[in-house]
Amino acid sequence: MPTVAVTGASSQLGVFLLPRLQEAGYRVEAYSRRVNAPTRVSRQVCWLPPRGKAGSTEASALVSCGPLELAEAMLATNAELKRIIAFSTTSVSTKADSGDRAESLQMQSIRAAEDRLNAACEARG
Repeated sequence: MPTVAVTGASSQLGVFLLPRLQEAGYRVEAYSRRVNAPTRVSRQVCWLPPRGKAGSTEASALVSCGPLELAEAMLATNAELKRIIAFSTTSVSTKADSGDRAESLQMQSIRAAEDRLNAACEARG
C-alpha cells in the first residue's frame, strides 16, 4: 500500500483530503499541530505531531497543506519523497503591496519559502 504524508492534515484542505486518500487505497501519515503523540486511527491513517526537523517518513509523496517550511524540511531529510504537492496562499499576490508592514513582510517570507521549496524540488528532479 503506497504511503502519502499530509502536513496540515487538520486544516480546511486536509480534512477533505484524508478520506479521499483512504478511499483511493493510500496509507496516510497525517501531521497536525493538534496532535501531541502518534495516534493510529485505522489501518490506513496514523496522526503524527509535526517534527521540528521533520524526521523520517515512509511516504513517497507529500501533500503540504501546512507550513511550507515543514515541507522543505521533510524534502531535505527524506530521499524517498518523489512527489510533492504544496498548497500556499493567494495572499502572496493579493497582499504583496499591503500597507501593513508586518503583513507585507509575512507575504515576502511565504513567497521566499515557495521559491526555496520549488528550487529544492527542481534540484531533486
